[in-house]
Amino acid sequence: MHHPVTAPPGFSIRIRPERDHVIVALGGELDLATVERAERWARALFRRGFASIAFDLRRLTFIDSSGLRLLLLLDRIAAAGGARFAIIDGEGPVRRLLQLTGLTDHFARVAPSAA
Repeated sequence: MHHPVTAPPGFSIRIRPERDHVIVALGGELDLATVERAERWARALFRRGFASIAFDLRRLTFIDSSGLRLLLLLDRIAAAGGARFAIIDGEGPVRRLLQLTGLTDHFARVAPSAA
């Protein structure tokens, strides 16, 4: 079951819960204008008790430092709460940002086929 979320033009969030884990598929630009909305949804999902949350970054066309800060924050929140946070690798801007910051190997990964 997919749950689309209303977001600023050019940005989308799709939430796909599956038992004790959930995939949050982001599309468009994850930046200062959209990061708060994505953070609110992720925090709400952790509060609902999902043991594992994965951000699917494949449809992002842009990510800035605030988007990277969000990924790092969610990774810490998950670890502190005994949950798991992972990403599904994106191409282009996502990959470049992770490489430039030395965080390519920092996050747990979920294979696209598992999403």
